[in-house]
Amino acid sequence: MMFKKGNKVEVWNRREVPSGSWWSAEIISGDGHHYSVRYDGYPTDSSVAVDRLPRKAIRPCPPPVGSLKDVMSDDAVEVFENNSWKLAQVLMVVDKNYCFVRLLGSSREFAAHKSQIRTPLSWQGDKWVAIDKVRSHDFILHLILSSYAL
Repeated sequence: MMFKKGNKVEVWNRREVPSGSWWSAEIISGDGHHYSVRYDGYPTDSSVAVDRLPRKAIRPCPPPVGSLKDVMSDDAVEVFENNSWKLAQVLMVVDKNYCFVRLLGSSREFAAHKSQIRTPLSWQGDKWVAIDKVRSHDFILHLILSSYAL
């Protein structure tokens, strides 16, 4: 998939957590192989706001997420924390709005609101592939074999 100036995308980044995370950004230029992006949430004059990345580290923004109604303990999810979507394991569902999660590759545990949780999706062959009800251990193997393993 080719991106154009102004496209909203997500960028894969392994700086913050070992399992990596997806950051929202906007394409500012590119040649089809490498793209310059401006990360959302940073002042436009900040040097950390812009990055040049290979195509394989960029994907379109995924579709809106559903609800927490089907989330169970030990499920793999993505949780929005500190401006990026990180892989996490559900430790416990508290109620229809909250659950406790642990970031994969980290000992960090916290309560997350349903608005901060989404189902992990993989961008493969120019389409979204749902990773339905995959438990965290199996999901790690999937990471190695899918678009997450960049």
